[in-house]
Amino acid sequence: MLLRVYSTDNPSLVEKITLTTNNQNKITDRDLRANDPVQRDIERIMSDKYGYFYERKNKQYKSLRGPNKKKVVPSPKAARAYLAVVRAKPANARGYLGAIWSDFYGDI
Repeated sequence: MLLRVYSTDNPSLVEKITLTTNNQNKITDRDLRANDPVQRDIERIMSDKYGYFYERKNKQYKSLRGPNKKKVVPSPKAARAYLAVVRAKPANARGYLGAIWSDFYGDI
């Protein structure tokens, strides 16, 4: 078994290490970006300002019932809409779903 140990006080380096060395577990780019400060800000703003639940993690709000269930906005859906409408890249939003969390993340 191979084990790598990294020690740092730099939070941005921790994220970079996580993103670049993940090759053992089936974790998607969306999962890796879920705790990004920007994703947390989007979740907070959508809840506080608009009353919607931004689902930055898969099945994050699976326990919601009733009318609130319809207020869940999965991050891939929001990202695709933003990329298509605001960034004017509808073909990319439609055809490259996997690339949203890697190649197009900076645009979004």
